[in-house]
Amino acid sequence: MIEVAFDGRYGIILKGHAGQAPYGRDIVCAGASALLCSLAKFFVAHTEELAEYEIDVNGGFGKVRVLPKDYFEQSCLAVFELARGGFSELAEHYPSYIRQVPIVNI
Repeated sequence: MIEVAFDGRYGIILKGHAGQAPYGRDIVCAGASALLCSLAKFFVAHTEELAEYEIDVNGGFGKVRVLPKDYFEQSCLAVFELARGGFSELAEHYPSYIRQVPIVNI
């Protein structure tokens, strides 16, 4: 089971493995990984617009937390809202393999 927790407006933590199919064929894991890696790559490409950032993505765990500079706040909100929507869709369609949890549970 993949657990997803949004940490405030500018943070997300993922942990676990979906287990929907064997490694390399797990579409839930692939979808979650694609969302998280895209989010991480966006912020790595925009580090000059961030006052602080923490990005850690590796097998079974991922964390993206940022603190945008004032002028970049709306862009950050939009990107995290896109990710939030993607993870919500995955959780809705594959509830046995991915779920959103409160940050205190992860």
